Amino acid sequence: MKSTYQSLVKRGYSNTQIEERCNKLDEASLEKMLGSSTPQERTSAARVLGRRKHTASIQALSIALENEKSLYSKIAISEALGSMGIKAVPYLIGMLGKIGRNQYKQMPNELFKKTNYPLPRDIAARTIIKIGPPALPALEEILIRGELWQIYEAIDSIGYISFYSHEQRSLKHLFKCLKQHDDDELLTWKIIRALEAFPLPKSKKFLQTFLVSSKNKMLTLEAARSLKQISKNKCD
Repeated sequence: MKSTYQSLVKRGYSNTQIEERCNKLDEASLEKMLGSSTPQERTSAARVLGRRKHTASIQALSIALENEKSLYSKIAISEALGSMGIKAVPYLIGMLGKIGRNQYKQMPNELFKKTNYPLPRDIAARTIIKIGPPALPALEEILIRGELWQIYEAIDSIGYISFYSHEQRSLKHLFKCLKQHDDDELLTWKIIRALEAFPLPKSKKFLQTFLVSSKNKMLTLEAARSLKQISKNKCD
């Protein structure tokens, strides 16, 4: 069933007239509009701030992302923060694993069957991946010194960024993190999945050894999938 117009409005679907009005406002007014009771105004304000790449608004956008409930408004705020680049990373790192309840709390019962890399569930992680490789150093720091709920989402971000950018710098940090938390099943599953982004002999050897030694069916299936992805990249 298609969404009714009223439903789209409630979810913050973009309105051209409101956005044109926002284009004429200064940044302080747009930041104030991020707290509007009208979702479409919040969406339009975020989109304009994002286009202007007004980095002084990062804090206001971060607060808005934490509080936003309307789908299209949340997407617009996330895109605006992603457009700000490296300056937004410290704020987004601080929100990893804290917004919403969509994050994995345990391993799923089914294997991810698509050939692409899975999009992170966590909204802060999804926003960080828009920034790309410049965000990797801060994510790697979280792997070693962060809280577990942050580490889980940082792994997803690193895997996604590395898969699509072909950046290989984070592999050693993933292995170090795994060594520190080798008794954590969910973390092990996430790292095994992330290894498909690293078509290197070290990751391939680890996955092959894991297939032989592990008795966890879901983890071995994930390891086999990552190996299959690595073989497609033909990087031995």
